[in-house]
Amino acid sequence: MNRKSLYRVVFATVAAAASAVFAASSHGQEITLKISHFFPPTSNAHANILVPWTKRVETASNGRIKFQIYPSMQIGGTPGQLFDQAKDGVADIVWTLPGYTPGRFPKSEVFELPLFVQSGEQASRAAWEYGQKHLVDEFKGVKLLSVHTHDAGLLHMAKKPIRTMEDLRGEKLRAPNRVANKMLAALGASPVSVPFSALHEGLSKGILDGLFITWEALPSTKINETVKHHTEMPSGSPALYTSVIVIAMNDAKYQSMPADLRLILDRNSGMELGASIGRSWDQSALAARQAEVGSGDKLVTLAPEEYTRWQVAAQRVTRDWVAEMKAKNIDAVTLLSDAQAGLAKYAVKAKR
Repeated sequence: MNRKSLYRVVFATVAAAASAVFAASSHGQEITLKISHFFPPTSNAHANILVPWTKRVETASNGRIKFQIYPSMQIGGTPGQLFDQAKDGVADIVWTLPGYTPGRFPKSEVFELPLFVQSGEQASRAAWEYGQKHLVDEFKGVKLLSVHTHDAGLLHMAKKPIRTMEDLRGEKLRAPNRVANKMLAALGASPVSVPFSALHEGLSKGILDGLFITWEALPSTKINETVKHHTEMPSGSPALYTSVIVIAMNDAKYQSMPADLRLILDRNSGMELGASIGRSWDQSALAARQAEVGSGDKLVTLAPEEYTRWQVAAQRVTRDWVAEMKAKNIDAVTLLSDAQAGLAKYAVKAKR
């Protein structure tokens, strides 16, 4: 072999080795993602939903995707700033309610309309499908990993039972989103703004007389120590209120990941992730409800004729929302129609 041929062989061997090292390095790249959220570490959301999800992704990636979770806003800021934490890269992934920044995500509010959704699983499947069609523009800068809801929200009071709209007059109540606050006002209550972290204190000190919240949230926030009266809708009725919740990832971080890791994240996200979250909340609500009633709390179910009055109030809130959206040049009629079609489509799948 002459010297020129030898150089060619050596060069080809070195190039092949370098290529193999680069490929192995790329394939073996490890990513650590920071997750920020407002739920307490003892909550169903953190302990039974988020932590198992991260473990599934870590296992599927053979440990190449790792997570650092910061519950209770440990990274800093307020729940209303979580979306921007993801968008600006302060956190890689956040779990938050768009409703914590009122008016910023108007199209997502359709699933927050009162007496609209039946269960967390049903609404979560419908919300993901709806989001792929209608929410892309509202969530620029992030990669949506999930759009979902919780279990059926209801009314909880500290000192008095609520059987009629008249019982609510002048009562100071807190709701988690703008639309739910409008329902409170339509029922005759006085909406009060209190941060999620201060709900127990607000109830203890009389700043709040009651609130809209889910069964599942009562024990993890210790709100069950202060609320002793619960008002439900008649069996089979839609939820009094619902909140849309999203798991959102910084889009630049997502795009910077190796293609195979993005695929793993995609396979563990989307509709089925949201459906599992909604289903977990639906199931946890049963145990929480049983625990509160078993401890001596009083449970009120609205009488049929009274429920009809609450339906009228809910219809008024919906009409006002449609008019608001129209004023913003948003086609609320189509949004409402698509959301209703999604709920009908996934109603059977959500039944137990």
